[in-house]
Amino acid sequence: KVLYEQPKSIEQREELAQVCALRLNLRMPMLLDNMSNEVDRLYAALPDRVYFLDEHGVVIFRTVVGSPGFDVDAWRTAIKHHVGASVV
Repeated sequence: KVLYEQPKSIEQREELAQVCALRLNLRMPMLLDNMSNEVDRLYAALPDRVYFLDEHGVVIFRTVVGSPGFDVDAWRTAIKHHVGASVV
């Protein structure tokens, strides 16, 4: 439920990225993409792809590549199905 206006300049995008990083307490290195989303197009916004591995290291669920592909409900359902409904 985060609402913000789509940035119209690289400065606005940078400001929004800083706010998100601070509010989410992100400590990993991040890249600020340009306004044409060049890195997203070239590299499919990795590591936005989420994998769920079973206890044997077998991938039992993965999201589609790129930031538009993260489906929280599908991810949660996969975990519930494998581990049990009371977990998530």
